[in-house]
Order: sequence, then structure tokens, then C-alpha cells
Amino acid sequence: MAKNKNQHHPHTQTGHVGTAASDNKRFQNNAYLAFMVFAGLTILHYYLQPVMLGHDVRYTIYILWLPIIGGVAIIAYWRRKFLLDDLKHEKTFWDAFFICIFYFLEGLIFSFMSFAQLVGTGWDIANYSVAKHAQSTVIECPVDDFTGAAGITWRGTR
Repeated sequence: MAKNKNQHHPHTQTGHVGTAASDNKRFQNNAYLAFMVFAGLTILHYYLQPVMLGHDVRYTIYILWLPIIGGVAIIAYWRRKFLLDDLKHEKTFWDAFFICIFYFLEGLIFSFMSFAQLVGTGWDIANYSVAKHAQSTVIECPVDDFTGAAGITWRGTR
């Protein structure tokens, strides 16, 4: 039984150097490594992020949603040939529909863990640095009344 001389080439599974299959496998390995690094950084950021008070809708838009949407757009543009080729091979509309939803969710997760976490970390570092060097201000306000969780109302004395 004769063996193909390229059968056990160390860089590819098919034995052909530079084929689309080997390039896709290399991309998958790099994407998996990036995913694991970003997953670790996301977990690390979750546990080490400073406690900051006051988030508004601008924070949600600029620090969370714009990086996620931008990341999905960048990933879709970067992998457009693969995505279009993959969709061409689907037999029914529903198969293509569910593949699109799956790839979109995958892009959302990856964009959150990469783009949004990098922007969020940068924001936290800048915000922490400004807060650390800012002068503290104490504001005292009188409390007229207070309603507790059980519906008990306390009225202040004046």
C-alpha cells in the first residue's frame, strides 16, 4: 500500500500546503485562541473593575452598543467571503435563516468580549484616573421623609 508523500505534512490536514481548507483551519485555530484570551480578559475585567457610580444612556450607547455593533460589522466585512459561500450551500430558506441568526449571535458574543471589553476597560481606566485625582465634595441634604421596604414611612422633624 503506497502512501501519498504529502499525506502527513505537519502544517495541514489534507496534505496540500496553502489550500483553502488549511487556511480555514489556521483561521479557526487563531479565532479559538483569540476567543479564549478575550473570554479570560472578560472574566478578569468583571472581577477587577472599579465600582463607579452613575451610568446613563450615553454610557450604554457609546461604551457598550457602538463597539458591539461596530465589531459585528467589522467581523462580517472581514469574513464576508466565507459567510456568503456558506449561505450559498444551504438548501432551504429556513436553514439559511437560522445560520444567519447563529452567525449574528456568534458575532455579538465575540464583539462583546473583544471590542466592548476593550472600550469598557479603557473607559474604566480613564474614569478611575480622573476620579482619583479629583477633589472630593460632600453635599448634605435634609431628609423630609423616607419610605422603607415594608411601606413604613418615616417623617423627619423640622
